[in-house]
Amino acid sequence: MSILRRAISLVVFLGILLISFNLPYSYALSNDSGNKCTDSATCMESWDYHVKLKNESKFRDLKWRAVGPVFQGGRIESVACPANEPYTMYVGVGAGNLWKTINNGLTWEAIFENESTFSIGCVAVSKSNSDFVWVGTGEAHLSGTSFAGTGVFKSTDAGKTWKNMGLYDSHHIGKVVIDPFDADIVFVAAIGHMSSRNKERGILKTTDGGKNWKKVLYINDGVRFMDLVMDPADHKTLYAASWDARGGLDSGVFKTTDGGDNWKSLTNGINQGKHIGRIALDVSISNSNVVYALLVNKEPRSGKKRSRFGSIGGEVYRSDDKGTTWRKVNEKYLETYLENMERPAP
Repeated sequence: MSILRRAISLVVFLGILLISFNLPYSYALSNDSGNKCTDSATCMESWDYHVKLKNESKFRDLKWRAVGPVFQGGRIESVACPANEPYTMYVGVGAGNLWKTINNGLTWEAIFENESTFSIGCVAVSKSNSDFVWVGTGEAHLSGTSFAGTGVFKSTDAGKTWKNMGLYDSHHIGKVVIDPFDADIVFVAAIGHMSSRNKERGILKTTDGGKNWKKVLYINDGVRFMDLVMDPADHKTLYAASWDARGGLDSGVFKTTDGGDNWKSLTNGINQGKHIGRIALDVSISNSNVVYALLVNKEPRSGKKRSRFGSIGGEVYRSDDKGTTWRKVNEKYLETYLENMERPAP
């Protein structure tokens, strides 16, 4: 059978399934790339309808069979390991489920099969109770084919069952951070809509396990928060990274030392301004005074060291005093693919 005939057969088969299940168009194409499912209420309504049809459809007993891998199923977005379980690992795939291994990767199990989204942005495991696992849905890389998610999910039985804890309209979650001493205290870096403005973005915090959320850091409805890290020596100290895709003026690094009640912009020695793109952060485990920031500098650059994107590209900054001052530590040109993954401003 030719490739064309196989493609036609697949389209016809999917069309029959769509008609048979009577799925709404908004659910069938529920990503953030110009389709009909653009608001969280419509998406969740479509999901409820899907669950109903799953139980009532005449095709409910049919089983899917894997027919081989495809390139689009890649994009590993997040990896998390329980503190005291050396052979257990959770791996979130941007467009393909949450996977778990308990034997150091010899075998894997898909554990997010029956939820309202298949797109994983990040996963986190509580240090105080490894049965508590959180997943932020919606791809965090924001590539051209990124799918939106349906908020954050929590499992209290190590991934056997899940409960949606809200933030449906965030669409894309960059990071989930769990307090190491209290599994009910959780921080979320909400990216927001990929190609449009919305208010459910920023750094959000819950102190009751996700029943209620408070927005503790927010700039405006167009600035995304991409990363969030906690000081391993002080659970009250966190660093957050914002990304203003409209021009970089509000891209930056922020710090709190009181668990999110107050935040300070860190600007001494680190590149900032209209050319700054997305930023990634990390804190040294062996010495929490050391903080690193990897950022994209889109300032035009001439000469032999110009990147293939025509800009300066990646820059690495280091702070030895918990973010008070910074210095650039890469002398040679640093190639980065982050530039190619930046989406247009909302």
